[in-house]
Amino acid sequence: MDDLKNNIKPLWDAQKKAGLIENCNIFLNSTKANPDDWDIGFSLGYKNFAALDGLAQKVLDLRMKQYGDKSKEQQVIDKRVQNVRVIASILTREITLK
Repeated sequence: MDDLKNNIKPLWDAQKKAGLIENCNIFLNSTKANPDDWDIGFSLGYKNFAALDGLAQKVLDLRMKQYGDKSKEQQVIDKRVQNVRVIASILTREITLK
């Protein structure tokens, strides 16, 4: 949770301020089906699919502002990899029924 609070959330806040994402949500799995099920999930909301074009470069600039350089960022990533197991990464599309 410290990594979310100290490293990831500030980056999401910067992306939101820059207009790259519309929202970010963190949630807990309170109905775990088994011990291997996921604990913490998050979602990032984008205005549309076009918002993903060139996103990597735009986010890189914000990451370098936060971490200073790629080696410092890599240290944070390395620590995260030791403590995290990605269960799934999916792209979904929200729909509104009228």
